[in-house]
Amino acid sequence: MRPHRPAAGTSRSRIVLTVQMLRTPMAPDPELLHPGTTRYRTQTDWKSLGMKLGAFLAFTVLLVTVGWILSAAMLFWFVARAMGSPRPAMDLGIALVFSSAVQAFFSASLDLNLPAGILEGIF
Repeated sequence: MRPHRPAAGTSRSRIVLTVQMLRTPMAPDPELLHPGTTRYRTQTDWKSLGMKLGAFLAFTVLLVTVGWILSAAMLFWFVARAMGSPRPAMDLGIALVFSSAVQAFFSASLDLNLPAGILEGIF
């Protein structure tokens, strides 16, 4: 199968669903309206979104200098914190184990080297 066919099918589905939504909009959920008004309450957690975006930007900046294990652990930890995890020490441990496992998988199974950064001499 050529790759442009699934992409075209996805685009067609997107267009059809958009037209359907614009033609027959659904009534809003009453729980999303402020009492006595027709204004919607926002469902976006801007603080959480900002933390995730900041963590991703820091990950991309620090990846080469700090290395995959530490920068990915930092990314995973910040995302867990942004999602409201109450245990930061456990999150940090899980993040380090997970990023180390990804590093090991990439180097052993796929024969691809992720940036080692400051841990280059250790591993």
